[in-house]
Amino acid sequence: MTVEDLHPDLRDHYAGFYAPSVIFINTSLSCLVELAWRWRAAVQLLRELYEQEPAGIRPIEEHEAHYERIEACERTFIKAAATIDPAINPDDPNDTWVELITDL
Repeated sequence: MTVEDLHPDLRDHYAGFYAPSVIFINTSLSCLVELAWRWRAAVQLLRELYEQEPAGIRPIEEHEAHYERIEACERTFIKAAATIDPAINPDDPNDTWVELITDL
């Protein structure tokens, strides 16, 4: 969206307005394909890991260790994804790939 998309009466007030409606999640199609292929494999492993959650009656330490392991796996994939595509910011929780991975 640019200033030309605004009503003519508002254009002078928002002369420098620029808000792209497209979010670039990868720098190239090859990066997208590579990451999508890797994510397809990783998400299956993460789902299996989620299913291995200790029973509710187990000590809290077991539950904490379980979720720490999941978070470690997520961080590993995020860091690996950032090495494949520099558009990914592993330190930005709002990055599209970071959200995709951590909001499973």
